[in-house]
Amino acid sequence: MADAPESDDVDHWEVLREYESGERDELPDETREYHHRINRESQGALLDELAKGLTALSQEDDQ
Repeated sequence: MADAPESDDVDHWEVLREYESGERDELPDETREYHHRINRESQGALLDELAKGLTALSQEDDQ
């Protein structure tokens, strides 16, 4: 999971914090897309770990 902003010009984490605190009225599309991508990548990594765990449990049951 990436913690750094996508570009040097925009700190998407800071923009999100400002939006959530009410300092910004709208979340820019670029920031919204960045966080959606990060969430998808995180979910994919979690699903991979879950699959590994389930495979290991299944193999234990087979023995």
